[in-house]
Amino acid sequence: MAETILEIDNLSLRYKTKKGDVKALNRVSFQLEKGLALGLVGESGCGKTTLANAILRLLPDNAEITGGHIYFDKEDLLLLAEQELREYRWKKISMIFQAAMNALAPVYRVGDQIIEAIQNHAPEFTYSAAKERVQRLFELVGLDCSRIDHYPHQYSGGMKQRAIIAMALACDPDLIIADEPTTALDVIVQDRILKRLNRVREELGMTMIYISHDIAVIAELSKVMGVMYAGELVEFGSTLSLFKQAIHPYTAGLMNSFPSIKGAKNQLSIIPGEPPNLLNPPAGCKFHPRCQYVTAQCRQVRPPLYRSPTEQQHFALCWHPLGANGKENDHE
Repeated sequence: MAETILEIDNLSLRYKTKKGDVKALNRVSFQLEKGLALGLVGESGCGKTTLANAILRLLPDNAEITGGHIYFDKEDLLLLAEQELREYRWKKISMIFQAAMNALAPVYRVGDQIIEAIQNHAPEFTYSAAKERVQRLFELVGLDCSRIDHYPHQYSGGMKQRAIIAMALACDPDLIIADEPTTALDVIVQDRILKRLNRVREELGMTMIYISHDIAVIAELSKVMGVMYAGELVEFGSTLSLFKQAIHPYTAGLMNSFPSIKGAKNQLSIIPGEPPNLLNPPAGCKFHPRCQYVTAQCRQVRPPLYRSPTEQQHFALCWHPLGANGKENDHE
């Protein structure tokens, strides 16, 4: 039986603002097995980045976790003191932040910045040992080792992103969270970096959470997939199972919104409307204002957890799951 490395249990979080509380996460639950890649997908503002920051407790002052647990190797990270949590950051869990290639300090050599990260979190490394590790990391991510002593302005955008990935790998973490790591890069460079990142993950046997709004990228990189909407995890399961038969209408809408390179050319469908304002989210199912299958029950009561009859680890929050009651997902 596979070992669970991360378990999110009924996690809820809000941001306190002058206009009221923003309910950013609502009772999110899932388990991630060691060595797998999980893709989190959804529209902007659905809670993907908030969930990632909550795992490492890198939250702004106005954020408050109102319920739930975050278990990493069976240790509840929410119960740890700040000093104890520092032992997890970077050494056990690292993060590639969105647009992280702009985070390199412009007046320090790139190699020295990675060396500093290694020595801060692993003091047993001498400078020379840390530099040797940086050389190995550069080789791993496809950077020329001669670039170690260069400054960030001497790197292209793709090279900066590879350097950030090397920094995330610096302390050999068990889990890497990548929050749209190829933002602002052209599609060719993006594809090369994503393939390199996935190859590194497989070689080192790491677990990864990959966050993106692009469901096609998620499909290529991830064995497991979670779909978020309005702060809730509305569907979760193996990527193959979700693409074979999406349960939630929102997932089906995302899949039908990009073209297929196989088969006949069909008109792309769109999801009408826009995500709700989480200052005052709708009652019942949060997707009901945009759902073609909506009923009075959907408007009033939060939907139950529905599990796929063919795969128990594939579930969704929905009163009228696709594939049941004669409704089918038309995505091919």
